[in-house]
Order: sequence, then structure tokens, then C-alpha cells
Amino acid sequence: MKNSSQTVRPAVGKDALALSILGTETFTQAYSRVISLDNLKAYTKQAFDPHLIQQEIETSQAYYALAEVKGTVCGYAQVKPAPAPSEIIMAPSIELRRLYVASKWMGQSIGTALLTHMLAWIQTQRYALCWLRVWEKNPRTIALYERFGFEITGSEPYHVGTMSETVLIMTKAMAF
Repeated sequence: MKNSSQTVRPAVGKDALALSILGTETFTQAYSRVISLDNLKAYTKQAFDPHLIQQEIETSQAYYALAEVKGTVCGYAQVKPAPAPSEIIMAPSIELRRLYVASKWMGQSIGTALLTHMLAWIQTQRYALCWLRVWEKNPRTIALYERFGFEITGSEPYHVGTMSETVLIMTKAMAF
């Protein structure tokens, strides 16, 4: 069910703290049953550092978009130019590094709106390939990516501290 007051917009530097908090919360919720609290804390402190996020936004090192409902940030996505894994031979490529929706907003088409926005932005940048990593134990998100034409093309370990989980690599050729 789509919320009629939902908007998706490019993030700006002043959004960094909200993105940091949301990223930390959603990552922790997703992995708290399989990754130790110490590993989670260390990873999220580094991965969702608001200063790093602000720097990436302000220097265009990555493109962030956020979803809001009535002024409340309920999700965000990030893409960043990155070489695809070695088994994928298509360039130039960009990685969809993050697509997070707060649990309160699940099932309200926030992820769909964010992914639609990001793919449209990728099109304008003329990338040949979009690729991503998704936890193999996240069937809901895998299904979302498949609805948008992503295909599973491999898997690899994903390390968080001393823990390791398997992630799937999914790719989508971009037409322009």
C-alpha cells in the first residue's frame, strides 16, 4: 500500500545524521540474530558514520536518496561507482550499496519508490550495469530486486567483524 504523502528526494549534507541513525537501526534489526553485538557495534559505527555520509553526499562520491512521509525519514538508498565483481564483465558499473526501510514503514512501497528513483538516476548517468549484494536470508528484498529485473549472478562471503554471512550478487543491465 503506497502512502500518498510519500516523497523520494536526493539527500543533502544536512540529512547525514538521519541517514546514519536509520542505517544503524535497520542493519542492526536485520542482523542482530546472527552477528554478535560487539561486531554489530563496530561495523555500524564505521559504516554509518554521519561525517562520512555527509562527505560522500557533499563531494558526490556517492548518490543518496531518501524517502519521507510527512517529513519523517522512513528509508534511504545509496549508489556508488564501483567495479563489478570479477565474474561480471560489463562497464561502467555502479553498485547499489544500500536500500534500507525502517521496519515501521515496511509494506508501504517505500523500497519500491526508492529503487524506482535510484534506477531512474542510474539511467541518467549512463551506467551499463547496476549490481548489488543482498543477504541470502532476505527473501523479501531478493523478490523486490527480481521484480525490477535483477538476476542472481553469484555469491560471496560478507564479513562483519569476525562473523561471515553469505550474500548474493545480483545484476541488472541498464538500457539507455
